[in-house]
Amino acid sequence: MPLIVLLIGCSDLGSSAEVEILQQHEQLRSDLQRLESTTTRSSLREALDDPRLHPYALARAIYEQSELQAQAPTFLVQFVATLVAADVAPALVDQELDTLLEEFDEMRRQMSFYTRSPEVFYLTMLRLSQKTANTERTEVLRQRVEQSIANMDNDSMARRLRSQLIEFYIEIGEPELAHPNYEQIEDSTLRVLLAISLAKAYAEKSHIAEANQLIDEFDSSRSELVYLIEDWVKLLLLVDRKEQAIEFLYDMRDAHLNVSAQQGTTLFFTNSMNLNMIIRLLRELGREIEAREALVQSYYFGLENHPGDWFLLRGMLPYLKGFQVQGEQTLFEEAKRDLFNRLYAFVISDERFQQRIFEFTQSMKELGLEDLGREFIDRIAVFNSEELQVTPAMFYFSMSYAYGMLGDNEKAKRYLQPLLDDFSLLEQLFASEGLGPSGVLTFLLEAGHIDEAKALLGRNPDLTHVQLVLQHLITSERLNDALAFTAEHETRIEMTIFMLLRIASGYLQQGQLPNAQDRALMAQHWSQYMPMAKEN
Repeated sequence: MPLIVLLIGCSDLGSSAEVEILQQHEQLRSDLQRLESTTTRSSLREALDDPRLHPYALARAIYEQSELQAQAPTFLVQFVATLVAADVAPALVDQELDTLLEEFDEMRRQMSFYTRSPEVFYLTMLRLSQKTANTERTEVLRQRVEQSIANMDNDSMARRLRSQLIEFYIEIGEPELAHPNYEQIEDSTLRVLLAISLAKAYAEKSHIAEANQLIDEFDSSRSELVYLIEDWVKLLLLVDRKEQAIEFLYDMRDAHLNVSAQQGTTLFFTNSMNLNMIIRLLRELGREIEAREALVQSYYFGLENHPGDWFLLRGMLPYLKGFQVQGEQTLFEEAKRDLFNRLYAFVISDERFQQRIFEFTQSMKELGLEDLGREFIDRIAVFNSEELQVTPAMFYFSMSYAYGMLGDNEKAKRYLQPLLDDFSLLEQLFASEGLGPSGVLTFLLEAGHIDEAKALLGRNPDLTHVQLVLQHLITSERLNDALAFTAEHETRIEMTIFMLLRIASGYLQQGQLPNAQDRALMAQHWSQYMPMAKEN
């Protein structure tokens, strides 16, 4: 059975493999002039059928004329997912889903090698179908997924897919369907993760008894809950078990304060964020006195038992936030003065200067202490960069990154400018071990310097870096540039298809159709995949 052509509209436009490329270009130019006046009248549905009008249809045309049919499930799912994610053209989505299922089933009969793990495919289709009005197809897919997972021999794969199915049921508000699958999960860590989500879903449907049953299963399992403290507390409050939530927080507080006697001080500092979260939750639940006692006790324990390295500094920063929230101004000033002095001496002498700056900046942003973070970076910024164990390029980069992360865009631009003025400095950073290409590209892209990022790619860029730049072009709504960039960097046809689909998603999310310039660019680079216009 030949591969079914999914875009019915394309076949009506007519095409001839005998037409010469130059002749086709002439015809396309004429077509584009005619389409110029009709694009505004063209519906989205029509555009999605015409590879001259939309990158979605162009991607489909390239696929249909390629030799990628053996990989049909991967590509066809991407086509449907692009439309579903944008919530457009429901009739086309339904048509595509039905066709896709037919294609996959036919492929399983003829080329089973390419359709291994059909459970993954059917689960993906279930998620997509759930977003449509076709409840009959969705139910058929649901039963097929359930049965397929039940019959799997690979326990690891079955567990992973079952947990994904449970998450799907919870997302659509059907905890009753999720529960039988939950009972099949044996891994204790996975069970507690799923139990919290499942219990919450029950509680939100006012099925309190079922929620409490799941809570009772793990109420005494403190080790599984140590990294899920806030989620567990919120769940207990959802079912009116406030006192139990408070007792749980007391237990978690005591476990943290006693951890040094059991496992050493390193874990104490690693878990500082957890302790400050516990203190915050106690305060929110009306236990201000207990919260303050825990905060002060743990802070002084840290000062007396620190391992004398970065764990102290990173582990103690959360106490600044704790003292600020508790209104302990004297302790706050004391801690800031002591910690910043230690941190300053540590950072300026560390050979991993930029890494320390990144970690400090991220911690202060996470804590909501951007003002304090900028105060510290100001102190670092006036230090003579020649005395640091870091190149001028890395110093400029680190300062620009820190100020940008902490909300001072003016200073971020000031420190970035020397790098923009001397492209060789950017090239040094791009090749450096301390940052690497992805770090530099991400930084430039987020700062809005897309053209500089493109220039760093070179002639044979890594595909990951190409995708990174493409996504930022799309996010910045520079869709014409994204099309040109795709044409410049197309290496393998499958990647061209995926890149066009991402651009198509950009148009769909914005509710726009490609303009005349966009259509001309598509015709210039991919005319061989475009059918000749049918004369009216």
